[in-house]
Amino acid sequence: MRTENIGFRDVFQIDPSTGRIDLGGNRHILFDAAAVGALRRELQENLGWEVARGILLRVGYLCGRHDAQQLRKHRAFSSDEEMLQAGLRMHCLQGMGCARIEALQINRAAEKFNLSGEWVDSFEAAHHLQHYGIGNRSVCWILEGYGSGYASELLKQDILCLETHCRGKGDNACRFQFQTAEDWGDIGRPIREMLSAG
Repeated sequence: MRTENIGFRDVFQIDPSTGRIDLGGNRHILFDAAAVGALRRELQENLGWEVARGILLRVGYLCGRHDAQQLRKHRAFSSDEEMLQAGLRMHCLQGMGCARIEALQINRAAEKFNLSGEWVDSFEAAHHLQHYGIGNRSVCWILEGYGSGYASELLKQDILCLETHCRGKGDNACRFQFQTAEDWGDIGRPIREMLSAG
């Protein structure tokens, strides 16, 4: 099933009497993208890039885990693949950027997981380019964290989502790949350490 075909007609619930917005069973708060961008900038300039990256990775990771828990609790899915795509669809509906999946393989028996694709119109890359121009590092940290948290919760093993190409460093697209932490090896160690630091 394609990500955009997963229906969420019942997933948004707005209660004007309390000011609550629920998305997939989680309470959400809408922030202007420029305000979140300003927060990123404050973190980067006051704490440094690596600390800021770790904080934003962990924020994304927690959001991804919570979304996976809520979707599993409130919705029935026919397969792991469908539930994974539902998470990517949720993230799109949250406004952070849609994921276009190009390859997906889940083999629970062999504990193998591989997913690759592209983030379309990442707000993180757009913010970075607006304020800093083209740099030398990937910048879609919340997206990496969200994907890692969602997939780890779904499959009950350590999954890391790494950005392999980024518009923030001059690539023509923001591309990602998911694998088990074991399969990433030394490449994934910095993100594992940032996620465990929280």
